[in-house]
Amino acid sequence: RKQLRRFEINWVEFSAMQDGLEELEIYNVEVLPNFKRLNVLPPGQISEIKTEPFVFTMFSRIIKEKGIETAAKAIREVNSRFGRKRAVLLIYGPVDNAYQKEFEMLLEEYQDFVSYGGCIPYQDSVIAICCFFPLSIGEKECLERL
Repeated sequence: RKQLRRFEINWVEFSAMQDGLEELEIYNVEVLPNFKRLNVLPPGQISEIKTEPFVFTMFSRIIKEKGIETAAKAIREVNSRFGRKRAVLLIYGPVDNAYQKEFEMLLEEYQDFVSYGGCIPYQDSVIAICCFFPLSIGEKECLERL
């Protein structure tokens, strides 16, 4: 607590975090949302996904803690249960240097249904992933609960 009080401002991402710190009597807290403004697509540009394989996407920094391997295993399990390629995983984002080799091995192991789309400028992200299912649970612990 002492160290947090020494800062002029403690920035947090959510108001719940601010509330939690204020319960600890730390009042030099401000919420600084972590988001980027993106263009919204008009309804006519969003197409319904009706054909297999269904494409799921992950759009984030590529690090082990994001649960990418767990997501790949989940896609493999879906395909195994149905006996065909019913789902694929398309991953976008910068690969962390410490995870590069492991990520390349993952792509090789799951090459039939996991692929890497590279990095996309955030302003182009809406168009790049608009016709896919987002896999919005990006943390390993959350994915393992599914």
